[in-house]
Amino acid sequence: MRKTYTSPLRALLVLFALIILSIPQTSLGEVALKDADIRHFIAAIKPLDKLGKKYALDQDKDMMSQTMDGEFNPMSQSLKRIRKHEAYGEFKHIIQKAGFSSDEEWAMVGDRVMKAFIALKMKKEMQHQPGQGGVGELEESLKQIENNQHISSEMKERLLKQIKQSIIMIKSVSNSSPADQNALRPHMDNLNTQFKDVE
Repeated sequence: MRKTYTSPLRALLVLFALIILSIPQTSLGEVALKDADIRHFIAAIKPLDKLGKKYALDQDKDMMSQTMDGEFNPMSQSLKRIRKHEAYGEFKHIIQKAGFSSDEEWAMVGDRVMKAFIALKMKKEMQHQPGQGGVGELEESLKQIENNQHISSEMKERLLKQIKQSIIMIKSVSNSSPADQNALRPHMDNLNTQFKDVE
């Protein structure tokens, strides 16, 4: 009877294949947001909103103005700013209580949640208003504003900045992971409610 021999390398390859096959609805290198992480992010929304109101963070331009640097990562940008703020200790307590092991984890999960959330909202909006609000339309608006001689330089600069940030956001969220979007779908109603309550 022929003896079957499995080398350590072959066993490792089989294990790797089983791990990959166990990841649902993803491609190689793409792992969906965990349901628990999404719930942790949602749990932190209202406490962080209260913290923001306590320290008037929404009025702190240095804290809240988003410089996207070519990427839509609002939570990572907020984390950079709040680390320098007196509210940082309370901020860490809130996210740890919500279930995050670190502020970096909160920022990473938050960026992915927001990208997937906005991508799903955009898809829904485009179903109702096809052809509206695309990048091409915004880029055309940029040209019109740049050539408009009837608005002040200050107003022109502000409008151009807002539109450029919108273009960055749209391009960024359009690349949002389909796996993240699928993971977020069951939580969309809850997220909409949470964001509406903190407006």
